[in-house]
Amino acid sequence: MCNAGRALFDLGSHREALAGYAHAIEFNPIGVLAYVGKGETLYDISEYKQANEAFHTAIRIDTVFMRNRFRNGEVFVTWRNALYKQKRLQDALDYFELAIQLDSMSRTAYDGKIRVLSRIGKHEEAQKAKNRLESILASQQQEFLYKEPFRYER
Repeated sequence: MCNAGRALFDLGSHREALAGYAHAIEFNPIGVLAYVGKGETLYDISEYKQANEAFHTAIRIDTVFMRNRFRNGEVFVTWRNALYKQKRLQDALDYFELAIQLDSMSRTAYDGKIRVLSRIGKHEEAQKAKNRLESILASQQQEFLYKEPFRYER
């Protein structure tokens, strides 16, 4: 049922996609993908508040699954943009904090947090977040440098 919603979304039939996701949710109220698809579809038609609610529901249902979606960059951009479009900077900041809780090494979450903090005038907190991001980047660079190179063996 989620597949039908996704196919309709991909075809640009947003209202029909929402009906497909509603049917999927009715059939399986804890189906995370249906809520994610619903959120993405609602975002596309500028229904930002309902999109945020759908994403929140997905996180409440399955935090581990959503953590993996954050790491892959999925959902994150749509949700963040929905909050920005509503000029809900505190909500966006809360969202970035949640993303950092789910993945403490998320460059994207720290970057978003820094931008929101700067925009609302909390420059000292933004600098602390920037320092943390730089620390993450440095540690990731060190990990990369010390990994053994790939060897092809016959």
